[in-house]
Amino acid sequence: MEFWWNNMLTLQKVLFIVACATTLIMVIQIILMLVGAGSDFDGDADFDGGSDIAQSDLGAFGMKLLGIRSIMAFLCIFSWVGYTCVYLMDWWWALLIGVGAGVAASLLVALLMTLVERTQTDGTTNIRRAIGCSAEVYLRIPAERSGTGKINVIVQEKM
Repeated sequence: MEFWWNNMLTLQKVLFIVACATTLIMVIQIILMLVGAGSDFDGDADFDGGSDIAQSDLGAFGMKLLGIRSIMAFLCIFSWVGYTCVYLMDWWWALLIGVGAGVAASLLVALLMTLVERTQTDGTTNIRRAIGCSAEVYLRIPAERSGTGKINVIVQEKM
């Protein structure tokens, strides 16, 4: 084991340490997600700094791309691919291929997180969607708005 570690380049050692650390963090994240502890964070933060990039420029996908899961995916895939490729080719080709693989992994994670968020719903019925829907009269409605009646209407697949 000592022979293996001592014969590695400094780049290989750095990539191996980063790969092991980010893999461990990702495994912990996955375990926390499976038990329900890593899904939402309702923290409150106040930042007074400014930015030249508006949120509308980045959009939801851009914010997911800068999220912790995407950054961890980039570092993990970049370091493992780079570490492996250093044995097969020049170090600069290995880093280039590692960066490409890391960017692809980061984009994939951001896309998957965006698609997962689209499946979420809060369950609130939007009353505006009732306009123009057919309804069934349950209690007769008095003429000239002199009283109230009752109708049944299905809005957003709910009665």
